[in-house]
Amino acid sequence: ISNLRDRDELQMTDYAKLCIDKMYQKSNVGVAVNFLTDFPAEYSDEDKSKYVAHDPGLWLNYLTKTYKKVISRTDYMEGDVTFIILK
Repeated sequence: ISNLRDRDELQMTDYAKLCIDKMYQKSNVGVAVNFLTDFPAEYSDEDKSKYVAHDPGLWLNYLTKTYKKVISRTDYMEGDVTFIILK
């Protein structure tokens, strides 16, 4: 990994996968997860350094390979994606 930011993003992605797996195991119906996909225009560079913007295509690919029923919604807020994973 080329820099600290890339390493932090990889660690955050791995952590998110573990959390999603655990929530799914404990759920009766399913889970919903929400990811930032882009930074709003009003975010300062300092704000941007605190958050990770995720690639929704990579997440959709991972989730559909891991779970059977996945719904992707992008109509909540600009720069945001919600995945609903049903049992």
